[in-house]
This record gives sequence, C-alpha cells and structure tokens, in this order.
Amino acid sequence: MRQPQRRSGDIVAGTVLWAMAAIIVQQSTTWPIAGDVAGNPTVFPRALAAIMFGCGLVLFVFRRPAPEEDAAGMGARSPVLTLATVGATVLLAVSLEPFGLVPAGIAFLIVAQRIAGAPWRSALSFAVGTPILIWLVFVTALSVPLPRGEVWLRLFS
Repeated sequence: MRQPQRRSGDIVAGTVLWAMAAIIVQQSTTWPIAGDVAGNPTVFPRALAAIMFGCGLVLFVFRRPAPEEDAAGMGARSPVLTLATVGATVLLAVSLEPFGLVPAGIAFLIVAQRIAGAPWRSALSFAVGTPILIWLVFVTALSVPLPRGEVWLRLFS
C-alpha cells in the first residue's frame, strides 16, 4: 500500500470549492432576508456553501493514498469522467428553473452516482430519495422556497 500524499488535484478541487462557496455566499447577500430563520431563502445556499468550504478545507489538510494504477497507468483518474461530472453539474444548474429541484436533482444524482460507480439499484434509490427528502425538509417543514420548476407549475396548476 502506498503512503498517503498530497495531490495537486486536491489543491485545485479545494480551491474551486472555496471559490464556489464564496460566490454562493456573495450571491445570497443580494436576496431579501425573511423575518424568521425557517422562511429565509438564504439558509439552504449558505448551508451548502459552508459544507463546500469544509470539504475544500479537508482537501487541503488531509492526505489520501494514491489510487491503484490500471493497465493504462491512469489510476482512478479519468478526464472524461471529470468532464462528465462538470457537464452534469452545469445541466443541473440550467435545469433547476424550468424543471424544479426534484426532477432535476433526480437526474443529476443518477448521473453522478453512475459516474462514481454505484450500482443501479443504490443509484436509483439514492437519486430519488435525496431530492424528495430535501424538498420535504426545506419546503414542507422549514418553509424555505426551492425551485418548483415552470414545467411542473404549468402541468399541475
């Protein structure tokens, strides 16, 4: 087994996470603030930004063992998988407004889970359950508005 080492990709990923967290926090300062915490639309994005900041910090501080190399000498790295993940994230951002959190989140999580190598059964259950759980907690229990989607509003209005 190889010794844990700092990887340049971890530094880049941590920096990207910190930049994204900073942008989310900055953008959320332009939104109107509600009187109560539960109805405040900045709660969810700022919580997400805090998690992203923490993940970036972990990437800077801790070292991970090097991946096992495959026959091509690439190890667990693949530029195609990285680009697919970035593409899926961009599609999620673009599809939130027209389709809403639940359907866009399900599609994104199925793709992300399959890219990560999860079997179909667990990928589907996680992908369906997570956005629904997020919706129930934030919209139903905490009254935090999340994207409903124009398509769904037209279909069910």
